[in-house]
Parts: sequence; structure tokens; C-alpha cells
Amino acid sequence: MMNFQFLFDLPAYQLQQNPKLMAGGHWRKGQLTTCSIVELDTMVNSIATFFFQQGIKKNERVILLTDHFNIEWLAVDMAIMAVSAISVPVNYPQKENDLKFIIERMEPAMVIHSSSISIQKFSSSKNSISFESLIQNKINIQENDLQQLLTIRNNIASSDIATIVHTSGSSGEPRAVCLSHHNIMSNMMSVLTLVPFHSRTRVMSFLPLSHIFERIVCYVYLASGASIYFLDSYRYAVFALKDIRPDFFTSVPLILERFAAALEDRIEEMGWFTRWAYNSWEKTDRGVVSHVGSLIAHQWIIKRWKRKMGGKLKGIISGAAYLDPKVERLYERSGIRVRQGYGLTEASPVVAINRFEPEGHKRGTVGLPLPGVEVKIAEDGEIWVKGPNVMMGYYQDDEATRQTIVDDWLHTGDIGYFDKDHFLVITDRKSNIYKHASGKFISPTHIESALMHEPLIQYALVIGYHRPFNIALIIPDFDYLKKNCEEKNIHWTAPEYMVHNTLVIQIYRDLLDHMGLQSHERIEKFILLSDAWTPENGLLTPTFKPRRKEIEEKYTKSIDELYE
Repeated sequence: MMNFQFLFDLPAYQLQQNPKLMAGGHWRKGQLTTCSIVELDTMVNSIATFFFQQGIKKNERVILLTDHFNIEWLAVDMAIMAVSAISVPVNYPQKENDLKFIIERMEPAMVIHSSSISIQKFSSSKNSISFESLIQNKINIQENDLQQLLTIRNNIASSDIATIVHTSGSSGEPRAVCLSHHNIMSNMMSVLTLVPFHSRTRVMSFLPLSHIFERIVCYVYLASGASIYFLDSYRYAVFALKDIRPDFFTSVPLILERFAAALEDRIEEMGWFTRWAYNSWEKTDRGVVSHVGSLIAHQWIIKRWKRKMGGKLKGIISGAAYLDPKVERLYERSGIRVRQGYGLTEASPVVAINRFEPEGHKRGTVGLPLPGVEVKIAEDGEIWVKGPNVMMGYYQDDEATRQTIVDDWLHTGDIGYFDKDHFLVITDRKSNIYKHASGKFISPTHIESALMHEPLIQYALVIGYHRPFNIALIIPDFDYLKKNCEEKNIHWTAPEYMVHNTLVIQIYRDLLDHMGLQSHERIEKFILLSDAWTPENGLLTPTFKPRRKEIEEKYTKSIDELYE
């Protein structure tokens, strides 16, 4: 039975259970550095000692503002909570005004920031330290220091605020979500009972720890005794896989789809025999000949693809957006179990997840509710959640809290339903759904998902609220578009010129007209854009979802012109 009460107890717990455990490490440019559980435990105590020597007190906010994440980041996070302060991770980069507002609202006792971030632009706080300096600041821990930490720990209640997490929603201003120790521990413990991690498991982490999902998952890893290897960016995942050789990792659908696309691109470039074998492998119903082709494809293609992903990959947990069932099926048939889940910051964050055990998984759904978490569908289709994982409330915003939590039910703002087997299906955000001129309701997320699963489209945003018809802003996948143009003998230049090419525009018009959308979902007009939408420029969330408000503001003039 687990005998830890708080997240910061985990290193000491693992040190007692498995003193030789490798807590994890970092991958950079083909090199792996490691950190033992002994080193991690010492690091947490050393940093916590530094904090109370600096006078950090109970319930004071400490901001963590970094542009990269590693096991040292987890150590700092735990150390903040170990001195009964409140850890406030803040995503970076983001709009300068938003960052200033967040820091001013938090009134932090300390700001910990990457040395590459000039904190003076955002904060007048004199008590700041670079993340790198904090890690390198080795404190000789004395017995009285450990006794002081123990005294502080014994005065922490599970109902105390452990962390404040700012939401990174696709529309509107971020809110500051207050989560207690009880909130996050209950969620972590529930997830821990459902995942097949253990002390010999190797995992890879490349999503931002400022996002609550990856942060809690990393604590699940640590609680299970798994070794966590961090990357500086998701962009390096395809290169790091062969060195880390993970058993599991968490991801967002975009990255899984890119891995799958890389395989299918390679197949297209190969000879007819290889393509035939792969097509045979993809078939559900096979005759004798196609069965032989399937066996060949498994040996020659799928096994090589899996070796490029390290050769040991058993499963992937995916969240934050809809994953194309076809992509999920590709991984499943390759022996890699993909399990989608659903959550939100206000729920600490996991609400439902597909299980790894038999009968606990259903493709196209986000799984079954966590043990101890109640989920019900309101009359208007909104998903409501009740349980120990539901937040304490929004920081300094009682009105928003009252509107969001009613009679202990968290009103998620998401629309969904339970299928006949009680698996949860998400369809859209309640605030996104609008009524078409025909009187029928439209889910833009549903249409956007359909668009973005077309190889020629990287990102899409559908607009039509209070408008006479639907339009779409489209970022092409320029690699696919270039191949398509070569096949059609369309002269290729730079992307910024190709989006205005009438022949290219016709390619997308034909694509949109043959997507099988219903009449009220039809995209009447569209704009092809050569711009980049990234988390860095604020047009995508940290989990790669388009930020509707910011994108509409950026292209207001172009949007209005389409409706003239």
C-alpha cells in the first residue's frame, strides 16, 4: 500500500522502496544524462532548505517560469510544495501583457525563471532567481534542516492549496485554478491504479510540465518507480526514441499523426510490391494472398518502423484533442496500445481514460470515468463532473467559481455523451457550437477535426457564428501539397506564393466539396495561409489546439472580406 500523502513525499518513498532506482534523465543531441532517486531526493531537500532560508512562508506563491522542462523542474516543483508554499507554473512564451497580469495577480514571494527569459520585462519583483542558478546552488543539508522540513510537512493539511495552474484554453482569458493537495493526490492515485507502469518501466516526456496533464502523469511515473527521460522539445521525439527506447510516453494527437504520416510517406516512395504488402497488412478481411502480403509487411515494414521508435514501445497515452481512429488503429495493429483520455485543469486534470486491460478500451472514445469520479450529461449535453479531483475554485474570482461549480458539480463546458457501453465521447466545446442559417446546430470542432485529418491540411479553423455561412482558415501541409503539385504538374515556388495559386486553391475547393460534410456544415469560402501557427507565437495552446480568439483577431480583415 502506498504510504505517501503529498507529491513531495515521492522521492523519499522511492528511496526507501528502491534505493537503486534511476529516477530518469535528459536527452539532448543524442546524449543521455541520468539522475538517481538518491540525487533527486537530495535535490528536493536542498532546494526546499534554500526556500525556507529565503523566508518563503506557507501559502506564498512561487512562480515557475521556464522555457524547458526536466527532472530538476519536478524537484523544484516538489520543493516549493514541501515548504507549504504554492507552486505556480506559468507557460512560456505567451503574450507579454498576459504574463505581466499573471505575475501581478499572483504577487509572488519568488519568481524562478530560465536564464534565457528576461524577467525584468514582466515583473518588478526583486526576489527572483534563475532556474539554472537554483539547481547549481548546492546547499549542505544539516540534520536540523531536515527536522525543519519535517516540522513544516506536519503542518500541511491536504486541504491546503498545493498549486495554482493557469488554464490554456483555446478561447478567452486564462483563469487561475486552485488545486489542493487532496485534489491532485486523489487524481494521481486513481490514474496510478489504471496504468501498467513499474520500477523497470522507461518513459519519455516532451510535453510542457506547465500543463497540468503532463505534470500529473510525471508524478504517476515517479510514484510507480518508472524512469522518466525528458526532451527539450516535442520536435526531437522522433530522434530521441531510438536512444531512450521507452516503454510508454504521453502525447497529443498531432504528434502521433505525424509519426504515422512519416510511415505512410515512406511507403508511397517505395515500389509496388512494398505498397501491395502494406495495403494487405491494412486490410481487415484478408484472403490467402493478402495474408501472405500482411506477413511480409509486418516483417519488412512494421518491425522497422517500431525499431525507429526504440523497439520497446508498448503504449501511448493521448489527450487534449480528437485522435483519428484510423491512426489509432495503425498503432494498435503494430502492437502499440494507444489510450485516449479526457480531462481539464479544473479536474486536476483527468476525468476519464481508456484502460490498458481487456474490455476497458474503445476506439473513438475517451474511455471510462476514473474510480471515484462521477460524470453525468446535462440536458443540453454538457459534461458535469463531481469528485475529490474537482478544484477548490478560481483564484480571486468567486463569481466565476460559482458559475463553474454548482451544487458540487463542475460544469466543464464540454459537450459529449455516453455510448451504449458507458464510454465517454466528446463532441465539442459548448461555447463553440452555433446555429446555422438553416436552424441546425454546427460543431466547428467536429468539422475542424475532419479537415485536419486530410493529408493536405495541417491546421484549420472554422468560423460561422452569427454569420450567414461557414468559412475556414486553412494552413496547408506544404510537404503534401508540394507532392500533389508535382503529380499535377503545377509549378512549385515558395509557400507564401502557392497559397494564392489558382490551381492550388482549386485543389482545396475540390477537397472541401468531397469531404462528405452535411449541407449545413459545408465550407462556402476559405483562405489558404502560409503563416505558422505555433505555441510560441500564441496561436496554438501548449497542447497544439488552435486558439480561436487570437486567430480570429489576427485575421479579422481577411475574414470580413470573405463575408462581403
